[in-house]
Amino acid sequence: MVGLQLLALCIIPLQLFAQASDRIPAFCDDKEVEESVDLALVKFNKKLQYGNQFALYRILTAFKAQNESGTLFTVHFQAKESNCAVGADKVWKDCEYLLNDKEPNQCNATVHKSNPEANQEVVFVECLAAEPRIVTERAPCLGCPEDIDIDNEDIKVPVMYSVAKFNAHNESKFHFVLLSVGYATRQVVAGFRYELRFDMAKSNCSKALFKDLTDDCHPTQEDTEYAYCNSSVLVAPWRHEEPEAHIDCGPGRLSTSFARRRPPGWSPLRNLQTINVRPTPAPVSTSASKPAKEESSEESKESSSPLPSSPKKAQSGDAATAVVLPTSEPQRRLNCPSNPWKSSPPKTTAAPQQSPSPVQEAGEFSDLDLL
Repeated sequence: MVGLQLLALCIIPLQLFAQASDRIPAFCDDKEVEESVDLALVKFNKKLQYGNQFALYRILTAFKAQNESGTLFTVHFQAKESNCAVGADKVWKDCEYLLNDKEPNQCNATVHKSNPEANQEVVFVECLAAEPRIVTERAPCLGCPEDIDIDNEDIKVPVMYSVAKFNAHNESKFHFVLLSVGYATRQVVAGFRYELRFDMAKSNCSKALFKDLTDDCHPTQEDTEYAYCNSSVLVAPWRHEEPEAHIDCGPGRLSTSFARRRPPGWSPLRNLQTINVRPTPAPVSTSASKPAKEESSEESKESSSPLPSSPKKAQSGDAATAVVLPTSEPQRRLNCPSNPWKSSPPKTTAAPQQSPSPVQEAGEFSDLDLL
């Protein structure tokens, strides 16, 4: 019962401040605000069990609320690690900043100054290390399809088998030759799976006279006919098996946003006569469906200006809540943030040591003797 009464006595002052007038901004260089920060830092350093004490760097924002019981100060400030060890006889004002590249710690404190005794009591204090900047990185996806250059030598074999399979099942009396490759991806599965998109044109080589494509086959100048294909080819050279190709083709050309001409000298049609594609019972789909057009949408750019922030009103429980407000024009007029308590020590680098000049022995010549 006694413990509940003591707890009630501790909560009553906070409730009185919640019912008092709104908090008002205070000067960051106000003497009472500085005394509150000093008291909060001393208490925080006593709570530390190891390491070094923290010293004030600068005060960012300060607010105060008054009623008949006293004044409640709510302060947001920064603190740096000092060269004074925890538990030493020195207080933070007798210390210097520790030379390091760490960002200042963000601290919040609430201090109650009672009337009329003017006794100060730290209600809440906490300092958190500044979080490191988060840098977004794209992690590799093992086993996922990855884009590869369409000029890559690795796609020659998958393209050759795709074109050969198309000609083996196409009802045209002429062979088709490759025109361009739109894109290519590769995925590691039980081998390498290539996803290809390419288009072809009817050549001058008839199937009656040419069993397979040769270097003499080229697109016809008259009576042109085109076809585009989506192909999936599984290649596993270590199995000593022919690649397995699945193609889905239709009449027409690839979209200009996809198609790219093969580079000079790059011809997947070479050595096609050595490929013997076995016909399969399932016919290849050669539907007349045209490639879907890509919809291009223009991204809307919205410009938003930051809204001015107004200080929040004191509510129940604000005494133990971190208050972080942006530095605005009214705060700058209140000398916020304050000037650094001390200047950080400059980083000194050791001067390079000069090697001593060799001592000339008697009877030896030097460069000066040549002058």
